[in-house]
Parts: sequence; C-alpha cells; structure tokens
Amino acid sequence: MKFITEKKLQKLLEEHTQAAMIDRARYYENEILKKQTELLTLQNQINPHFLYNTLEGIRGEALAAGLDTVAKMTEALSTFFRYTISNVEHLVSLEDELRNIENYYVIQRYRFGERINLSIEYDDEDDRDELSKCRMPKLTLQPIVENAIIHGIECKIGRGNI
Repeated sequence: MKFITEKKLQKLLEEHTQAAMIDRARYYENEILKKQTELLTLQNQINPHFLYNTLEGIRGEALAAGLDTVAKMTEALSTFFRYTISNVEHLVSLEDELRNIENYYVIQRYRFGERINLSIEYDDEDDRDELSKCRMPKLTLQPIVENAIIHGIECKIGRGNI
C-alpha cells in the first residue's frame, strides 16, 4: 500500500486549488468580455438612432421655417447614413448601391449646384432589371463617385459629369 505524505498532499491540494482559481478567473474574464461586447453593441445601436433622430429634428425645423432645400439635404444625409451605418449586410444589390449614390449626389449637388451632373446609364435598358439585382460589396460605388468629384469636378472650371 502506498501512502501520500502530508507534504505531497498539501502540494496536490495547492495545485488543484490554483487550477480551480485559474479556471474561475478565465470564466469571469469571459463573462466580463461578453458584457462589454453587449454594452458596445447597445451603444452602437443607440448612436445611430441619436443621429437619425437629430437629423429628423433638423429636417422638421427646416420644414417649419420653410427651408425646403435644407430639409431635402438633411433627408438625403439621413438616408445616406442609414445605408452606410445600419445596413449590416456585406453584399447588397446594385439597385441599393445606386440609390445610395443618388442620395450622395443630392448632398453634393447642394455643394456644387449646376456644376455637377449624375447620369446612370445601361448599355441595354432591357438588362436593367437583371443588373439591378446583381450583388456586390456594400459601399463599392460611393468612393469611386467621391474620387471623381474630388479629383475631377472640384478642380474643374465649369460642369462635370459623373
């Protein structure tokens, strides 16, 4: 029969206690991480709502003051932000991307006035419906249009076409 000395028993007990404490600490670290993630998710939901509500308040005040152009620009900005911030899908339809570009164009139109023109053309109008349903990465077109404005139209004297 084999006996365990008191020293060995004490050492085994300490090792077991230490392992249990490490496991418990990992468990609590994971729980804290989960709670932090939940809080961050909630904050990310609140911030866009605050932005949309603020923009809607500005739009309402503009309408009440008879400032229709400010109201339209605020609505376009709100719609643009709603698309870029809230829509969590990574792939969207070409139709959604083009609608976002049109809102972006409305905003830029207030900045550049008649100097800027947006035209969306299809090689074959019969393909329009089918092409509109094609999926693509979200926010693919907006940076291209923005670069065309910054590096083309902004520096140009006269009108520019996108």
